[in-house]
Amino acid sequence: MKATVARFIVELLKQAGVDTVFGVTGHSVFDITDALYGDPAIRFVPALHEGSAAYMAAAYAKAR
Repeated sequence: MKATVARFIVELLKQAGVDTVFGVTGHSVFDITDALYGDPAIRFVPALHEGSAAYMAAAYAKAR
């Protein structure tokens, strides 16, 4: 598997204890979302808007 900045970001998230990421998909972040989908330790939850992703992340954090 080729080492990329996106995979490095995912590894840093795992080291920080992140298990779920909320975000939007798009051409500028395809590498990161692909790396997230490729790693079963972190769940990626797509949203249609950045604001929605922020609300989802805040609610998820409060519910935990």
